[in-house]
Amino acid sequence: MELHVNNEQTGLGSWSYSWSSGAGRGSCSSLVADGIPTYEPDAKVDSLHARPRIYFLRDQRPRVQSFRAYSELDENGWTTGPAERIRARLSRVRQDGEVVAWKLRFRTEVVDERYFDLDVSFEKLDRRCGDNGEASYAFGLERE
Repeated sequence: MELHVNNEQTGLGSWSYSWSSGAGRGSCSSLVADGIPTYEPDAKVDSLHARPRIYFLRDQRPRVQSFRAYSELDENGWTTGPAERIRARLSRVRQDGEVVAWKLRFRTEVVDERYFDLDVSFEKLDRRCGDNGEASYAFGLERE
């Protein structure tokens, strides 16, 4: 996954995820990981009204389950205070007629720093396995 702001890009990793896929005839395997989110500013914005883009570099369509922004972190580094629901638009990225990625566009105001929590799920990765893929991302934007 990549975050694009001001014509610059940075990679974003998930801090929590689960995936299921086929593991041979009639069986499935799952991978689950959980960590601690870090909200270090991943990118600097040059104006109050930012228009970041997030690229999911896979052909499976992501579904945004929750997307929230906060202005503060507590003494332990967790988001605190009122949350703002972020509205975003999702579009396909095609190359030679094939979907190669999905672009999530959103607008936000960055006065000083903003901290974001994004939870997504993906369509069934393997029709034989009933679970969707899920991932949680945390990132920050800082005003220059």
